[in-house]
Amino acid sequence: RTHEERLEVMHAEIKDGPRTPFEVSGSVFRETLTLYEQCFALAETLAHLDHLVHEGRTDRGSGLVFRAA
Repeated sequence: RTHEERLEVMHAEIKDGPRTPFEVSGSVFRETLTLYEQCFALAETLAHLDHLVHEGRTDRGSGLVFRAA
């Protein structure tokens, strides 16, 4: 998927309510991943959620919970 497509998928995952990056990652990367791949998937999720915050499309709640703005 392209960067923009992944941003849209992750934004859609938090539209119905706040979720942690771990929850978003588990929903977006549904295939069976090794522990090593899970770490990369979580890092990618965090990067995309932070990007959405900088765009003003997402809001970081308390701790590491993100919600749609």
